[in-house]
Amino acid sequence: MKHATANTFKPASITVEPSDIVPLAATEPPFHGKSHSGFQSRSQSTDSLGTLAITALYLRFALPMAFATMLSGSYNLVDSYFILKYIGADALAGVTIAFPLQMMIFALACMIGNGTATLVSRFLGANEFDKASQIANTGFALALCCGVIVTVVSLAQLDNLLAFIGVSSTLALAATEYLQPILCFSLFTFLLSLSGDLLRAQGKVVVMLLVILLSAVMNILFDTLFIAVLEMGVSGAAWATVAGQCVSLFIAVVYFVPNNRFANKQALHR
Repeated sequence: MKHATANTFKPASITVEPSDIVPLAATEPPFHGKSHSGFQSRSQSTDSLGTLAITALYLRFALPMAFATMLSGSYNLVDSYFILKYIGADALAGVTIAFPLQMMIFALACMIGNGTATLVSRFLGANEFDKASQIANTGFALALCCGVIVTVVSLAQLDNLLAFIGVSSTLALAATEYLQPILCFSLFTFLLSLSGDLLRAQGKVVVMLLVILLSAVMNILFDTLFIAVLEMGVSGAAWATVAGQCVSLFIAVVYFVPNNRFANKQALHR
């Protein structure tokens, strides 16, 4: 019995011409139509997070975030200015003492938004787009539930809450007049905060900043209309804040809703 030698299994030589080499990108199937996911595996905004220098990323994110925080704090300053100028010091005192309750709602909304955005950004970095979509959906559901619960409970216990923070009877009327519209539409605060955090998680800081800037500008315009022109009193400042948030939330919905963004639980197919 003869043993096979190495030459027995030697493959025939293959000659490859340069014209036969096809780039890998050309072999990918074309992608037709629009994506049904808000997350893209090769988008410029997310790829830059892993390629830019730390200093560039810090400046790119820190400066817009600092400016956005300043804009978020401008609501109370603008409301206070219009209330003091057109209504009076007593009304301003009642509104000012109600700010802690408003800040508690804002802090709860930030907690949900920041937590959701942290998980979404981690899954985006791992290219697990289906999980990122699921987390975003869960965040929106949680914000919706918390907004409804906060509205119902706070309106039902508003007098007890004002008494708990030490609001006197002379200031309770102004505080209640200001807080009622804010509490009725606290759901908008939750959804708007979450939308901004999800934009930041995708690296779209400029879009997030524009949404917050628009809300702040609209708050000034509505304060002028409701307080100075229509003379709606303390409630006019609250309705101005709500109206500004409604406009910004509408812009965010226009961005997220097309192509079912954040609702598709399947990874993007290219």
